[in-house]
Order: sequence, then C-alpha cells, then structure tokens
Amino acid sequence: MHLSVIVPAYNEESCLEKNIIEYLNYLHKLSFGSELIIVNDGSTDSTGKIADNLAQIYDTVRAMHLEKNQGKGAAVRAGLRRAQGKYRLFLDADSSTSIDHLEKTWDLLEKGAGLVIGSRSKRDAENTEQKITQPLWKRFCGLAGNRLIRSLTDCDIKDTQCGFKILTEAAARDIVPEMTINGFAFDLEMLMLAKKYGHNTAIIPVNWVNSPDSKVKIKNYLDTLAEVLQIKWRLQNGFYNK
Repeated sequence: MHLSVIVPAYNEESCLEKNIIEYLNYLHKLSFGSELIIVNDGSTDSTGKIADNLAQIYDTVRAMHLEKNQGKGAAVRAGLRRAQGKYRLFLDADSSTSIDHLEKTWDLLEKGAGLVIGSRSKRDAENTEQKITQPLWKRFCGLAGNRLIRSLTDCDIKDTQCGFKILTEAAARDIVPEMTINGFAFDLEMLMLAKKYGHNTAIIPVNWVNSPDSKVKIKNYLDTLAEVLQIKWRLQNGFYNK
C-alpha cells in the first residue's frame, strides 16, 4: 500500500459524502494503490452511517468508530495506527485544504522529509492563499495562540494547525505511539516529536477555504492552550521517551 488517507469526522453529515467522493475521484486517478480511512469521532448525527455506507460501496474505504467524542487528535491517532501506507496523509472532512495539495509533497518526501505540513501563513511559505478567510475572532485567537506556542516551545512554525499533514511510515512508527494529546494541540505535539526523533519537517503553501460549518469554538482555543502547556511540561520532564 503506497498511501493511506485519514479523514477524522465529527458531526460532518452535511459534507462528508460529497467530500469523500471528491477525495476518491482524485485518488483513483493516481498510479499507485491507496486506502481512505474515515474515523467517526463519536458523532451524534448520521456521520457514522454515512461512513459505513461509503465503506460498503467503495472497496478502498475503511470506516472506524470511536464510541464517544474524544477529539481530533484521538481520531487522527486512531486512523494513523490502522493505516498501512508507506505514506500517511490526514486532512479535514470539510475539504478546507483540497486533497490535490498532495502533489506538492512528493518531491519533499523523496528528498528526505519525514513530515510535510500545509501552512496558511505567508511567513511559513510563499504563495499561500485564503479564498474565504476565518472570522476575525478566529484569526486573533490563532495568532495569539501561535505566539504562545513559540514562546513556550522551540517550534518556529507560524501555522502549526493547518489540517493537512503527511508522514512517512517510518516517522509515523516513531511519532504516533508517543502522542497523547486528544484535542487540537496534537498537531504541535506531532511537530515536536518529529523534531525530537530526527524526522525533518517540510512546509507547503496551501490554498485554504474556511468552512462555514467549522466546529471550532472559543472553548477549543482555550483547551488547546492548556494542551500546549501539557506538551511543554512533558518535554521538559522527559515524558516522551522511546
């Protein structure tokens, strides 16, 4: 298996089927084998049923179900653990970052990157574009949160939270068993662990479209800041050890 695609989904009944079919149409044009894993994160709507139906229709689709909502980090981690691909991509169910950004990652992976991430910040990568930007309060919280991240850790990436990242099998084997954060700060934890275990991180610019159905609320930003402090403490106290 060359590529695994992990799609975490929580209450995404309005867009899941349409976007999964979009992803599959893209993947079916590629010259190598792939699988697509939908991880239903304890949804209370029909997301789980839609995932099961897609898995019955398409032989490359797998459906996983977490019994209760645990958070995006937990869902991504579950999908990465099940993945069989040489390369393992995760992206959002709402297609804010389209799957064709995958084309930008191959050269970087072949040159030795263990992790390639998308960024919406021009300070990370030129030629980024936000066709529909986030509301002002989200942009403010995101900027404030990133400044806190950089003040507490040695991560100098400006956009750690873009929901488009691809790992090699070797990087996933080192990083995923060490991950503990269930919420949105799992992205930062992944980046810090990649650095700790010597896997180079590369960045691609993304064309990003804000989804009006985004589930991110003010509370999620506050929870993420608490998780950042947990990551800082764990790094300082040798919590992450192979």
